[in-house]
Amino acid sequence: HSFCISGKAVSTGRLPAARPPRPLQGRSRRTATDKGKDGVWVPNRDIIRAVEALGAKVTKADVLEKGVSVAGLQRELLQLARSTGATLKVNQQGELLYEFPEDFVAKLSASNRAARLQQLWLTSKPVLIRTGRSLFGVASVTIAVTLFVSICIIVLAGSATSKSSSNDNSSRSSGGMDLGRLFYYFYPRQSYRGRPGSRGRSKQSNFFGSIFSFVFGDADPNQGLAEERWRRLGDVIARSRGAVAPEQLAPFLEPVDGYDLTSSEEAERRWLNEAMWPVLLRFNGRPEVGTDGDIVYVFPEMQESRGPATATAIQRRPEEVDPPFEEALKFSTASGTSTLGSASLGLFSLAGTLYVGRALQNGTIAYLAQAEPLLALVGKGFPVLLLYTVAFLGIPAIRLARLQGQNRRIKQRNQRIGWWQERLSRP
Repeated sequence: HSFCISGKAVSTGRLPAARPPRPLQGRSRRTATDKGKDGVWVPNRDIIRAVEALGAKVTKADVLEKGVSVAGLQRELLQLARSTGATLKVNQQGELLYEFPEDFVAKLSASNRAARLQQLWLTSKPVLIRTGRSLFGVASVTIAVTLFVSICIIVLAGSATSKSSSNDNSSRSSGGMDLGRLFYYFYPRQSYRGRPGSRGRSKQSNFFGSIFSFVFGDADPNQGLAEERWRRLGDVIARSRGAVAPEQLAPFLEPVDGYDLTSSEEAERRWLNEAMWPVLLRFNGRPEVGTDGDIVYVFPEMQESRGPATATAIQRRPEEVDPPFEEALKFSTASGTSTLGSASLGLFSLAGTLYVGRALQNGTIAYLAQAEPLLALVGKGFPVLLLYTVAFLGIPAIRLARLQGQNRRIKQRNQRIGWWQERLSRP
């Protein structure tokens, strides 16, 4: 036997005997949850949502139309079909049609450990978030009450030392009674006697959550907007039979630094071409030159079931798909009364911490800590209290300044989307 290298025949002599194939023991029954070279398979939530929205009967082009990235889509569909017992058929257009069971989400959770953990996290996440927000509010009120009690002890002790030593004991006894009255007014009796689920208790629980909202804000109202934008963008491409002009997708594209509505036509064309790169990569498209010399973007994998569009058949006007607009960010979704109460709580905590720091500096707390364990604890934790109370008011101030700039940029992006939408709607 011989083979050729660079035009020269090279003799190899006798070929070695072929090694018999290794038996595939155990491989043929490998499930999607088994660990292999690629690790544990974690289901793609975007694909699951797309299959649910399409009635559990989908083609690859149908899933792409929902804005799902083409990268690894075929493998994900096969893994999902294998784990849920889906069947493959050929539809009337000669394409592969995945028919999933109606309860494929439940079957996926039953057969895939990662899917079970994923579903458990999605179920418990809202509860954990609400609990964490409430615990932060409870901790903030507890700190404020601790500072209030500490200040009362220091004030009552100061008034007691100003009297004669003969009345010292009675003065302390009277001070204890006044402290009890302060607690009585701070915690009215009806708050303890209120029935579970009463309106007063509901407001108190909401106030705890509003404290977290005042300090750290709330969830981004535009969360999930990127996925929605991809879904509508895929819908436009699918309605155009997989071939589009860049102007059709302009309202859905991400803005590029340095481009605004007053830019020249050349800068506008350069921005459109640059902004199309993520779309081409996501949907596996390619640029082509149309018959009129303009650039046309073709997406072959989204032409299934619709028939391919030619470069001369491109519709320059968009389909009836509205682009998503961003919502302005709010400082807090809590009511004005709750926000004012949270700010008052922060101001009181900061003022109380500064007062305690003054008492700590002049030795009052060190003297009273021998008889009052609470003051000893406050004195040791003073650095933490100071850091907390400053952050309680400092973080909202920083957020407020940032929100103004973010909302300005959101307004500019919405104006750009509206401008392109109006421009494309003109005859």
